[in-house]
Amino acid sequence: MIRRTKVLAATAAALVVVLGGAGTAYALQNQDRALPHTSIAGMDVGGKTLAGVTDAVQAKVDRVRLTLLTPEGSKTASLADLGYTVDAAATARQVVEGRGLSTYARALVSEENLDLVVSFDPAKLRAYVDGLVAAERTHPKDAAVRLAANKESFAVVPAVTGASIDPQAIEAAAAASAHDLAPRTVQMRLRDVAPAVTTQAAQALAIKANALVTSTVKVSLAGDTFSPSKRERASWVRLQEKASGAPAVDRAKVAAWVGARADAARIAAVNGSRLLTGSGTVLQVTVNKVDGRTITNSADIVTRLTASLTANKAYQGQFASKVLPAAWHDRRIADGTQNLAYQAADGEKWIDVNLSRHTMTAYVGGTVVLGPVAMVNGAAATPSLVGTHYINRKYATDRMRGSNADGSLYDDPDVPWVSYFQGGYALHGAPWRSTFGYAASHGCINLPVSTAKWIFDWAPIGTPVVSHN
Repeated sequence: MIRRTKVLAATAAALVVVLGGAGTAYALQNQDRALPHTSIAGMDVGGKTLAGVTDAVQAKVDRVRLTLLTPEGSKTASLADLGYTVDAAATARQVVEGRGLSTYARALVSEENLDLVVSFDPAKLRAYVDGLVAAERTHPKDAAVRLAANKESFAVVPAVTGASIDPQAIEAAAAASAHDLAPRTVQMRLRDVAPAVTTQAAQALAIKANALVTSTVKVSLAGDTFSPSKRERASWVRLQEKASGAPAVDRAKVAAWVGARADAARIAAVNGSRLLTGSGTVLQVTVNKVDGRTITNSADIVTRLTASLTANKAYQGQFASKVLPAAWHDRRIADGTQNLAYQAADGEKWIDVNLSRHTMTAYVGGTVVLGPVAMVNGAAATPSLVGTHYINRKYATDRMRGSNADGSLYDDPDVPWVSYFQGGYALHGAPWRSTFGYAASHGCINLPVSTAKWIFDWAPIGTPVVSHN
């Protein structure tokens, strides 16, 4: 607290001695009031109680306004708007509390002007000043480097200078009014605000970025050369958040490109298939064996390529590869099956269905164990399946339902000795037929009941059924 004192007559020390008892009475009379000749911020508060001083100070604070003349027009602001808070109660207490006899003596011969108790929030003042500027003129725009429309190069977006109110005048006026509680008019002026990133800085960055795009990149393998397009190279360039410093090379994107080239260069191994006699002689190659190839140095190429581009150097590399050997899958077949519809292994059960001859034959390896037996296969409108299938479920009797060729429905409730080999197609007994050896069924293989039972008992689940013309 600073007390400003102006001496009117003799010294206070002398008056204390002269007043004596009368001074004591004077002090008791004013002990809970502001002493005569006391002022705050130029306002006389002599003789006022603590509450009276508080109310007077607060009323004057509430009346203080600063008129701000901005380019957008005139505005008024209170001290609170500008971040200043006057504590009227604390200011009043310094007037009436903690006074000695010498203070009473000085009050008879001098004027005392006390300072206000003030707190200040600079952030609130700055926020208020910022709010005075129209939004479109507040913020400068930094220069930027952006990928061009063709995505093959980088272009510069120029910087734009912003505008802001110069805070110095209002800061000074607010500080003065917070001291003397006097209203003020302030002429506010705009000042240019430079962007953090200049156009020149962005141009320098764009040159560096475009140099990365134009750097030569080649990766070779067995006479083939892989080279990224400009668009791909441009996608590898990672710019800083602000257009400053050097551009970086995105290793993850380089790795994705190298990985894609390595995948394209890989060859999957194709295992071969052969039919062999029981003694190991190759009878037939059903699938040729082809060795594969894999790339072994993708990670090393990614590291070297990224480093070369970062150093603004061309890169030429070579994929290293190794052979993935293919294998033979050999199937040894029983003698005598080379020219059959199915090349069975020794001891393997299988069923031959000859659709053109309307016969069924059961084999073990290359040996006939039943047949050929006359059968009834699918009619022209409802043909039997062609191909190799496998018995997958069996029923001593089953109800078989479906559609006839003309769209009408059939329902056979007690079909005997049913061996299904694909969906609803089966080998089964046909007690309703007296002759066999022609095409007339809905697609199933109709057999004499005794033959169907023999197949049912003899052929386990998984037995191949080979149907052919």
